[in-house]
Amino acid sequence: MGSRVFRGTDSLGKEGQSARVLRAERARPGRRAWAKLVSVRVDHIACPCYDVDATHAFWTEVMRAPLVHAESGEGWLLLAYDFAGVLVDYFVVSGESRPASRGRREIRHCGIAVGSPAEVSAWKQRIAATGAELWTEDHGADEHVYFFDPSGNLFELTAEQWTVRARGLDPGAAARTFAAWKARS
Repeated sequence: MGSRVFRGTDSLGKEGQSARVLRAERARPGRRAWAKLVSVRVDHIACPCYDVDATHAFWTEVMRAPLVHAESGEGWLLLAYDFAGVLVDYFVVSGESRPASRGRREIRHCGIAVGSPAEVSAWKQRIAATGAELWTEDHGADEHVYFFDPSGNLFELTAEQWTVRARGLDPGAAARTFAAWKARS
């Protein structure tokens, strides 16, 4: 299986950095040792960008995420924003056009947890003030806010206490639910 490598210049002016990193990763002994890792975290999410100015303004002004990295090459641009320690990467690729919106039927999204229901409310007001498409869903005792960024990427906002992880994970119950669903299919 091949890897796609974007060639160009990063924000530090280093030519071909991504290719050198990939070669170093492949040369390291025990490449499959990742399965033994104890600590893993999400480093970044990658999103397509169809309106670079509106996307930049949204992430720097509304979401308060600074632009911390940029790379470009012939026909492409990468912008990386630091949002609470996770990089949100936006790729602009020449010739790419925004697909038709699936609206509320869209499933692919990035979930964001904030500290409290009051913070959810404050973020909801802040995002709504931009005119972004936004809606809420009642998931029982909690409210989840869904919104599209200017490039049509879907995000979900909820309070930390309402996340699946905070409510408790039960692998046994998950396996039973999955098996029951498969039996019906």
